[in-house]
Order: sequence, then C-alpha cells, then structure tokens
Amino acid sequence: MYFARGEGRHVLDGEVHELADGDVYLIPPGHVHDLSGIDQDAKGWAIEFSASALDGMTCGGTSTALWRANPLLRSFAHVTPGGVSARLRVPRPDRAEWTDRCRQMQREYQDNRTGRALALYGNLLLLLIDIARLAESRAEPVQRHLRAAQDPVLAEVFAVIEEYWATDLGPADVAARVGLTPAYLTTLVRERTGRPLSAWILERKMAEARTLLLSTDRSVESIAAAVGFSDPAHFNRRFRQVHGLPPGRWRNNQTKS
Repeated sequence: MYFARGEGRHVLDGEVHELADGDVYLIPPGHVHDLSGIDQDAKGWAIEFSASALDGMTCGGTSTALWRANPLLRSFAHVTPGGVSARLRVPRPDRAEWTDRCRQMQREYQDNRTGRALALYGNLLLLLIDIARLAESRAEPVQRHLRAAQDPVLAEVFAVIEEYWATDLGPADVAARVGLTPAYLTTLVRERTGRPLSAWILERKMAEARTLLLSTDRSVESIAAAVGFSDPAHFNRRFRQVHGLPPGRWRNNQTKS
C-alpha cells in the first residue's frame, strides 16, 4: 500500500502506525491490517499480487519459499509479526513519481486496453525495484532487528536451498551445510514451518520446473536434469504427486487455458 497523503492510524498485525504522507506498507500473505482508523481524505493505492505474478504463471501458492526466491520480494519475506520492517517512507522528491506510477497502474487495470497485462507487469517490476532500494537504504536498523527476531537456522536453510536447488539436493546435504545432523534439522524444520525439509526442497524444484515448462520448449527430460533429477522417470513421478498430472500433460493443459 502506498499513501500519497493521509493521517490516522494504520494497524498491521496488531501494531499501530501513525500514518504519514509517503508511507509504503508491505503486507505479505497471511498478515492482517486494519484501515478503519485512517482519515477519510487519505489518498493512496493498494496493489495486490501473488509471488507467481513475476514469472507470468500460476505457481499454486504463496509459500515462504517462493517469496524468498525472488530478490524483488525479499523485503516482503522479512516482514515480521508486529509490523517491524513493514513500513517504508518514500522521500519527498520521489513521491510525485510514485503517485504517477500508481495512477498509471490504476488506469491500465480499469481501461482493459491492448497490452494491459504487459503494462501492469512492467509497472509492478519498477515499483518493486523502488521498494527494494528503499529497503536497502534502511537496511542496518532492519537487519539488526531481523537478526534478533528471525530464526537464523531457518534463514540459513532457505539460503542453502536457494543456492543448491538445481543439484541433487537432499535433507542430508542441507544439514551438512548448516552444521546439524539430518535427523535434528528435519525435526526442527517440521516443528517451525509445519512441513518437512524435503517438501521445501521439492517445492523449490517444482517452482522452477513449472517456469521452464511454460516459458521454454525444452523437453521434459531436459527440464528434469535442469532442476536436479538425474532420472526423468523419478521427476515425472514427483511432479505428478504434486500437480496431479505428469509434466507433459500439465504443460499442454496450461497452454490451452
């Protein structure tokens, strides 16, 4: 949400923020906010999108892994309960440009003209780049909080998955890289995320497989190798378990719709 003008109270995850001109709020999936305390003459825009919007496909969810995987979305992944790191402020000289971009996105969305999807996509990318730069400008105080509030082990686990997902990565490999036993790490990840470590690894591989299936004409065998499966039959089985269809049929269904 971007507020070009406004006063009042914006409540995010129970944390009260006194609204000011130029405020930007990052609200990831599952976070609750309340605008009822904001003055009637406030002027702003809410722009909603899924993580999969950035690669033009339906990825079947908005998991933490998908948000962490894209550098333009990491600011959202770092938002913590209580709203810390959720609010940024656009410098005064840049606010007119932000307002113009939001207005342009609003016009494109409402008018449904030729090229609307591309125009919205391009403006969203520019907006997220600006957000990433704003977040970097205040990185030190935010990072101090994140080191204290976030789980450093999970952060390292996701970093390892992101770096090595294209290999034949397994829970034992992740455990070795973070310096823990596989049994302990598997239990830890399941307790703190509700899902086993192997599921997070598979989700990252499947996200890339879906992208390659829709954006390239590469064979299923080639895609299997690209996402770390040495056996295409094993890749087919795992893809079907997740999506209900083998990769070739899934691709055909998506391109027809």
